[in-house]
Amino acid sequence: MPASRGTPSKRRGGRGFSLIELVAVVAVTGVLAAVAIPRFAAGNARYRVEAAANRIVADLGIAAATSAASARHRDIVFDVGGDTYVMLNIASGGRTTHRWHNLSGPPYSANILRASFGPNLAVHRTDAAGAAEEDGVIVVSVGRYGRRIVVTAGSSAIAIEDLTFTDAPDADALPPVERQSSAVSVDAMSSQPGAVLTSPAGFRR
Repeated sequence: MPASRGTPSKRRGGRGFSLIELVAVVAVTGVLAAVAIPRFAAGNARYRVEAAANRIVADLGIAAATSAASARHRDIVFDVGGDTYVMLNIASGGRTTHRWHNLSGPPYSANILRASFGPNLAVHRTDAAGAAEEDGVIVVSVGRYGRRIVVTAGSSAIAIEDLTFTDAPDADALPPVERQSSAVSVDAMSSQPGAVLTSPAGFRR
């Protein structure tokens, strides 16, 4: 008698998944994704806004150090509408340059919601000793997460505060004192002749 070839299930090494089991797996996967994806997005937003704030703080420090080394004031001009800023008259490679930073692009993809410094709303100025000439506040955001950067007149100290918005902030909804025009005259602020200048969109030369 020929040997039995067995049942199909034995040839496969066991029974397959039923439709109910497959549906259950898909449902559990969907629940896990629904929980994990928002947390990942929130974590990514917090990372990017932190990186943007640290970038600004580092540049404020560079401006202060340059002022102290040269015994001359230095300006950083913010364009809130364009999410950009420019550091004026920074020495690099034996020449004076203007350094531009755009926070709206990678790796930050952040917004500048506010940049106000005394009467010169959009301009942070350090004195010849490297201290801020005016009290100032800079607010950056990514989604519902933000950072407030606070500078104090007469000091080079900088404080960073965490912010969480109920909804994604809208710069147009901020009070007028917290908004500045995106057309900033950089040449008018530059006090050093012969500086290398490449102007992106948003700044008026």
